[in-house]
Amino acid sequence: MITTTKEKDMSPALLKRLLQIPNVTMIKESTGDVQRMHYLRKELGEDVAFYNGSNPLALAAFAAGANGWCIAAPNLIPELNLDLYCVVDSNNYEAARDIFYRQLHLLQFIVSKGLPRAIKAGLELTGASAGYLRSPLKPLTAEETEQLRGILRECAEEVV
Repeated sequence: MITTTKEKDMSPALLKRLLQIPNVTMIKESTGDVQRMHYLRKELGEDVAFYNGSNPLALAAFAAGANGWCIAAPNLIPELNLDLYCVVDSNNYEAARDIFYRQLHLLQFIVSKGLPRAIKAGLELTGASAGYLRSPLKPLTAEETEQLRGILRECAEEVV
């Protein structure tokens, strides 16, 4: 897999060349640029799998032709993430919007607070042991943890 980020961006021409290597089979697009996702799909074609690596852009990435997403949120809300994938796969974008919006606040929280910190705290809130954070990372504050608890409750609520 090839991973692109803002710091490690690769041109579509370079990606095409790399995809000629037999064991390079997919691209993880993490630049956060939806227009780039559309461009990659157009330039690389439908045969090349690309996956979104930007939490809050999941719905836009699926609309741009992403085959899936590589994020940490399924550790906390696996059902919502699977539901999103299934409705997108069945081309039900109205339902996809509803499911995506249910989890958007959490996806934004994870990004803003730092993935390892937010996921560790979330796992602990669900009763799972999450080990320790390596320095220099610090756990979420008590206030941030309570904010996360509320967000997880929101995610668990049924859509009316």
